[in-house]
Amino acid sequence: MLLTRLSILGARLFGTTNPDGPQHWLKTNYLDRAALWLDHDGRLHRLDGDDRLNLSRFSFKLADNPNLSPQYVADVSSEFTGLWYRRLILGEWCLAEGVVYESWDPARHVVAELPAIPRWLALALDHGTTNPFHTLMLGLGIDGRLYVGHEWRWDSKKQRGSLTDAEYSERLRAWADGLGIRPEYTIVDPSAKSFRVRPHRDGITSTLADNEVVDGIRATASLCATDRLLVSAQCPKLIREIPGYAWDPDASEKGEDKPIKVADHGVDAPRYGVRTTRNIWSSLLTEPITKSS
Repeated sequence: MLLTRLSILGARLFGTTNPDGPQHWLKTNYLDRAALWLDHDGRLHRLDGDDRLNLSRFSFKLADNPNLSPQYVADVSSEFTGLWYRRLILGEWCLAEGVVYESWDPARHVVAELPAIPRWLALALDHGTTNPFHTLMLGLGIDGRLYVGHEWRWDSKKQRGSLTDAEYSERLRAWADGLGIRPEYTIVDPSAKSFRVRPHRDGITSTLADNEVVDGIRATASLCATDRLLVSAQCPKLIREIPGYAWDPDASEKGEDKPIKVADHGVDAPRYGVRTTRNIWSSLLTEPITKSS
């Protein structure tokens, strides 16, 4: 529809984008058919044939922007690894493949003891009936980092029976009270809209999680890469799940970024908490730690 507006003689459309997967419609239907392409290395490519479009394509890396200081480029570059680094820093259209949280290292990201937590931002939960019901506490530490401090999980298969919404709500309240924690928000898995009613009846204000999956993963991955999101050793089930959280190769081949839906109940919950409370913690965390080259 944008192209149909270019009816006036000399009209041009200028567009800019961050790269996505190589099968994304914008790349396959337009960018790959550009008559001229100036690549990352400054080489000019010309496309011949009937399939080409009257389109010029320019590829840049983040560092190519002359208005950005070297320090800013270094700071932003340090926030990303793997897939996000290749796309947002190097400007590559690449597949989402391998593990989701590539920077995850238990030696770096798991802490034996929590620091003082002045604010417990959220109780975030991934609802399950036949699948596990997994709940995590997300807090803002006195050191300016986010911490996943506690977890509670009910696996109906192992427990040989699921709970009702009323029973889940009762046990969650008992668990939080036992920890002496009153989180600012209770963030509910968006697929469990009916469960949200139960905590409300019990006097707990809840909100549905922001479920922008890729944006939530990117924010969580960035926090891990800069050591601003840590996990307490008191969350063994989450710690066990993170290394196996991987991109779905079949979805990637179709141009979609989706994690494999296997053993992801623990890892969904911190994503809900991080993404939904970002307006609170974004200005309160420590500065990113720039990695030495």
